[in-house]
Amino acid sequence: MDIPWHPYPYPTDKSPLEGTTAQHEQEWLHAALTDPIFAHPIGHKDITEATKLALLQRTFWTPLTAWVEARREILPGGEILGGWSRADMYGMMDWYRLCFNMTSRYEDAVAAHKDGIWRTVILTSPWWDWPEFAHLYVKTVRDADGVPLRDANGRIRRETRDPCDDRLEDDFMDLWEGVANTRPLRKHLCGRVMLPVDSTNTTTSADPSSSSPPSPPRPTSTARTTAVAIAAKITGNRSGVGVSGRTATRQAAK
Repeated sequence: MDIPWHPYPYPTDKSPLEGTTAQHEQEWLHAALTDPIFAHPIGHKDITEATKLALLQRTFWTPLTAWVEARREILPGGEILGGWSRADMYGMMDWYRLCFNMTSRYEDAVAAHKDGIWRTVILTSPWWDWPEFAHLYVKTVRDADGVPLRDANGRIRRETRDPCDDRLEDDFMDLWEGVANTRPLRKHLCGRVMLPVDSTNTTTSADPSSSSPPSPPRPTSTARTTAVAIAAKITGNRSGVGVSGRTATRQAAK
């Protein structure tokens, strides 16, 4: 017989990160570890990848966004003080790793750096549809001379990038840090930040006319396969990459 859970309420009136660091806020950590959706693996009862990603978006990103915007100060010259910082994104990547039972940066920094979670995080974040990140999701297919290849319809061929490429997390972090504070995030009429979970159509279907389906990402996390579907929607690359049935493990990056 299952022991009943007694979840501690998430303290959504404050940030899930400790101050301006990437560390988990302790009351948030206690709440997360008593939440069956967060703590249990995918496949336990009715816990799915989608329910975990919805939790991370609505429960974590929403209060973090409110907290960052509350601390932010825009000076008369347009300079922003206290806005989004690198620690905020590192901290959220750590929350995703913990939720999906992946190797943390503190257990193995090298493995975590190559786990590709950055793509899942950005594609389920307030910046999920910003075009600045599109080139990190797909790349142009070129011949030996560097000339772009085209399909039978004359369209340039593109394929999905492997998010586990060691360089991509750094490229993403540098780009995100440079653009995160450049324009307001989209909001609902109530003032709450808009997230992809609020959209009713975040999956794509296969395009039978495509002559160059992109290579699927390394199947180390089901979260990343959903991210590929969202990326395909943003870039117009109808790859038909769907949600995998695999689950993330603590050794996912190895």
